[in-house]
Amino acid sequence: MRKGKLISWLRTNGRAVLAACAVFLVFFLLYIHSVSSQHPSTIATLSIPKGTSLLATAQTAAQNSAKGSIATTSAATTASSSSLKVASASTFKNPSPVSQTISTTTTNAKALVSSGGRLLGSIVNIVCISSVPQVPSISGSGVIIDPRGIIITAAHVAQLFTLEDYLGDGKVACLVRDGSPARRAYYAEPIYVSTSWIHANPKTLESASPQGTGENDFAILGITDTATSTPLPGRYSYVPLASGDPQVGDPVAIGSYGAQYLTASEVNTGLYPILVFGSIQDRYTFHTNTVDLISIEGSAASQEGSSGGGITNAQGGLIGVITTSSVSGDFSGRFLNAVTINHIRRSYAADMGANLDSVLQNNSVSGLINNFAAQSKSLGQFLYENL
Repeated sequence: MRKGKLISWLRTNGRAVLAACAVFLVFFLLYIHSVSSQHPSTIATLSIPKGTSLLATAQTAAQNSAKGSIATTSAATTASSSSLKVASASTFKNPSPVSQTISTTTTNAKALVSSGGRLLGSIVNIVCISSVPQVPSISGSGVIIDPRGIIITAAHVAQLFTLEDYLGDGKVACLVRDGSPARRAYYAEPIYVSTSWIHANPKTLESASPQGTGENDFAILGITDTATSTPLPGRYSYVPLASGDPQVGDPVAIGSYGAQYLTASEVNTGLYPILVFGSIQDRYTFHTNTVDLISIEGSAASQEGSSGGGITNAQGGLIGVITTSSVSGDFSGRFLNAVTINHIRRSYAADMGANLDSVLQNNSVSGLINNFAAQSKSLGQFLYENL
């Protein structure tokens, strides 16, 4: 009799119990972060041993024992909680105090869970395999930001697409994967790779630990074809670009295809997406009064392979693209940095003299790719000549 009553109760209240568990999980994750001193951060792509082909089926590959990393400069100065941190040498004081109080309402928690679910369905794994001795093969992340199949990622990931365009003959072959585990899915071409970032960082591919801040480190790709026998979908799951500046204390969802602890063979066959929740600890500016970079501590997404991954707010908008992170020590002591969407908008406007949102909205994917094709090859040539 008691068993029957329990089953009846669960049938009536099961959804409410599951919702309560989800809310509890979100807030548990939001408050487990431990505060630690910052460590040098790295560009979080994953280097893959030569001879590995992630474009094919499962195969054996050697353990990746030498992972290239890009550390951010340590010039940023710590300021009060109500100010931005400057990635150069000075601190910008916010005109008004920024509250660090995290909302604890059920509505916000449910919205964040929903936002995380949408992010999980929109992140992709980007792999580029190189047969050129000077060019490493890499695994990174990206986020689909448009239902037509437009992907945003980090420039230090997408720079290999420009080499693919310039070198030709399959010397560098890039592929977009999705799913859990990641499986080959699409081919893509550059819509935009930051010229400013490429010209300022021409040696990142060959350096063991090149320096950088993440400034201008973003790129946009367009899906062009299926990489399987499955036709392209009519509409892709996506996360729209957010408007406005993120605030210290804002709860966020973080998604990527982190792969630091996997062998190349495991990246090939057993790479799963990461979805974690957290809150914004710090904000940085590359100039004087703009919110250009956000920092989050204690995240499992702080690992190699997460570069190009996304951060969304409770409203479901993409607020940042992961560029750098610390990759050593316990996850509770790590941090990751992401360039803000408004920084990306400003950087694109300065580089191309156009409004990013308008350009994406008013052009077809094929048109966007064709418009950038010559510049992509030029950037690839520049990179190759600097190897």
